[in-house]
Amino acid sequence: MLNINLNYRGRQKGTTITNPAAQTGAQYGATTGFFEYYEPRFNLDLSAEYKLTKRFNIFAGVRNILNQEQVIQRYSQDSAPYARDFRHEEFGVNYSLGVKGRF
Repeated sequence: MLNINLNYRGRQKGTTITNPAAQTGAQYGATTGFFEYYEPRFNLDLSAEYKLTKRFNIFAGVRNILNQEQVIQRYSQDSAPYARDFRHEEFGVNYSLGVKGRF
């Protein structure tokens, strides 16, 4: 059995932190319209399972095959385009391999 999962997360607008009143953007030179944006990204995952015997299966999984990073931007209408990227989060590719048994 083979599974292919493709997930698309569109651009998401959020607040600057869990407490939006704590950061107004003034520390970044913006006084109004300051938000945090998550740039869109694709995730591709694969998983497979093979029956060895009546009681044992082997499985493998790979998550984030495209190794997509999450880009977070913080800016207002007054921010310069070169100053918008705030953080790049890299998750890497995650692998799993194992044996399932029924007793």
